[in-house]
Amino acid sequence: MNKKEFQEFFDKNKGKFISGIYNYCDRWCERCNFTSKCSSYAMEEQRGNKTDDENEGFISQVSENIKIAMEMLLEMAQEKGIDLNAIDNEVDEKEEQLEELAKNHPLAKQSMDYSTLVRKWFDENETSLEKITQEINQSIQLGTANEETINEFDSIKDALEVIRWYCFQIHVKLMRALRHDEPDLDFEDPIQNDANGSAKVALIGTERSLGAWGLLHRQLPEQEDEILNILLVLDKIRKEVFKVFPDVNAFIRPGFDE
Repeated sequence: MNKKEFQEFFDKNKGKFISGIYNYCDRWCERCNFTSKCSSYAMEEQRGNKTDDENEGFISQVSENIKIAMEMLLEMAQEKGIDLNAIDNEVDEKEEQLEELAKNHPLAKQSMDYSTLVRKWFDENETSLEKITQEINQSIQLGTANEETINEFDSIKDALEVIRWYCFQIHVKLMRALRHDEPDLDFEDPIQNDANGSAKVALIGTERSLGAWGLLHRQLPEQEDEILNILLVLDKIRKEVFKVFPDVNAFIRPGFDE
């Protein structure tokens, strides 16, 4: 998609999309009710319909546009006597400091611990989960499974999908939120800022994961102790999010919370 096609795309769909809806979503397009309102989803679909040669041309065009933009930026900086290297060094140093602070924050450590626990749980229970799936599928094919059994299986399957989807995303979103300084009120809103937005996505993933693990705790009693330990870690994460980002639930995600 070149500059002309890009402009034509937005002109054609003017008023159709919700501005910025994709900035604070969980990227689970298959379960989203707002894909028709999302320009990012529409552009990905359009790109997905292209042939390999067309996609290669698209990528080349994007690379060329970036190159042109950087050349223009360099020319403007030279005209105004701005040293971009000095700015880059200052930004890099600040980013390194924020990254280090984020990595050592309790939330970052707790969310990483959670991801590790989830990976370990799935590794240790992969065989038993596959056995459950095979047994239920076999009983469905034979017509011996009743409606209650099928519903229980579907709920377990859904819970496992939710857990897998948010397992790593919680940590990634919290790291993004923690990398931010205190909001500069001359340029940022005290509530509608990226830190709160990213933290809210992480919180939503945490709460949905709590619900999913809670269901497994009821449906898989033999896993009670292990699942309870995971639930405790998730609950700590949830409480810490509210402590670090007290306005997190006040953040309004475009489309979803309006």
